[in-house]
Amino acid sequence: MIIGSAALTRKMDEMCMDTFKIPSIVLMENAASAATKRIEEILDSQGLCGQRLFTILSGAGNNGGDGLVIARKLSIMGHSVRVIFIGQEEKMTESTRTNMDIIRSMGIEILSFEHGDYHMNDTKMTGILKQTDYLIDSLFGVGLNRDLDFSYIGLIGMVNRAREMYSFKTIAIDTPSGIDPTSGQIMGDAIEADYTITFEYFKEGFLNYSIEDYLGQVFVEPIGIPDKVYNYIERQDRTKFGASIDQSADRRDFISGRFVEIDYINDILKDRKPSSNKSDLGKVLIYAGSKGYYGAAYLASRAASKTGSGLVTLVSDEDTIGVNATRLVEEMTCLDDDKERLEKLLAKADAIAFGPGKADKRISKVQLESLLDDLESGTNKPSLVIDAGGLDVFDPSRMAKGKDVIMTPHSGEFARMIGLSPSEVDQNRFQLAKGYAARNGIILVLKGKNTIISDGNRTYVNTTGNPAMANGGMGDALTGIITSLCGQGYEAFEAAVLGVYLHGLIGDVIFKNKYVINARDLIKMIPKTIKILYNRKK
Repeated sequence: MIIGSAALTRKMDEMCMDTFKIPSIVLMENAASAATKRIEEILDSQGLCGQRLFTILSGAGNNGGDGLVIARKLSIMGHSVRVIFIGQEEKMTESTRTNMDIIRSMGIEILSFEHGDYHMNDTKMTGILKQTDYLIDSLFGVGLNRDLDFSYIGLIGMVNRAREMYSFKTIAIDTPSGIDPTSGQIMGDAIEADYTITFEYFKEGFLNYSIEDYLGQVFVEPIGIPDKVYNYIERQDRTKFGASIDQSADRRDFISGRFVEIDYINDILKDRKPSSNKSDLGKVLIYAGSKGYYGAAYLASRAASKTGSGLVTLVSDEDTIGVNATRLVEEMTCLDDDKERLEKLLAKADAIAFGPGKADKRISKVQLESLLDDLESGTNKPSLVIDAGGLDVFDPSRMAKGKDVIMTPHSGEFARMIGLSPSEVDQNRFQLAKGYAARNGIILVLKGKNTIISDGNRTYVNTTGNPAMANGGMGDALTGIITSLCGQGYEAFEAAVLGVYLHGLIGDVIFKNKYVINARDLIKMIPKTIKILYNRKK
């Protein structure tokens, strides 16, 4: 599924009308048909049958027109429908005016207010909302990119209060009114929706954590946009993210990214050759662990082995190795001060992880600098995965552009990396991740709900995983998985995407039977889950 900015909608509409001669009113009809079908499914899922009372909150733009077509369709289905129109009819788009004429001729009740005058008859409006079973929000569409004036803020506030007081359900069309669908910012206030029915693609701003309560459950519905439209736009949409973190930097992009889907996973899965041996399947080093953080070293190393690495070596201090030596029976160990052996291991390593359980910044910085010096002076160029304690001491500029470096921060770690607060990161995760990856020539895995994987050009959002995975050790396991995949010969970006998907998928499988998921449970399931993926592919 595509992720795009609001500009993509305008571009698609333009191409449909100018190139393919599809009138705006046809697109409006298609959108409303898709939305109405979804509304029917929502009612069915709730076990509701018979007549329901729908209130349509409509504006003068095309989004308002979508709402008017929905009103017509719901009325024909036998539901009771009322329309609250906010605006001036003379400012309606042509398609919206046509549909207003249709519903008026059908005798559908219309309560019409000039912009700013709704409060003059708020008793009647409140009376309508009190009786409502479902409110359809089609006041604004994806084109909203400015702050609302006090009148609209007052209207939206009244609707939200009525929803809470009278317990009707709200269904937003394309985007909840008051939200900028590209940035995810609230433009003064926004409709609080139980469901959002958006069209053709997932809006980039919906990834903003701060607006989850406004979106409710999101459905993406196709409305008959020809594939040729997407193909053309994708060919034209080649601009890279700028050098600034400025939120407006990539407003030029139409298609911002994609969700990770099983077809993509099937495409990148590698088959093992019958003649494969342990040397062919990746030699990986895991720099992990420190006093009091012994488990991280175990989890990262074990995850790498279970993912299929041929040879896994834990590189750590004497205490960490001593604690883990009896548990890591399939992995090797190497003291981090054994320079001679490390030199030999580095010369043959296919992938390296640095950071899990590295608690002392001073020591970590010295070790990482030494590792980078060795890599720069040697001929072998393994992929490098930086996590946890490595994130605070790693400087991406040390690595040559094009080098396979994967960084795996959560929101708090990423906030420290770029000098923002975690809340600021959560409000703009998508663009911040994309921008950081592009500027630094690395692959960024920004962990959390809807983990973002980006190299600045390709950006994917993963949807596997669940809140039961939010506990210590999960990040260590993910690091081991991704490092293993890199070592097995996966292209670094694909290794990151596959690793994140696999990690979340296992969590989802376990979550069916467990309230809390720990890293050891997840690691045990890695081989079985990979096998399931291969079997599905075949």
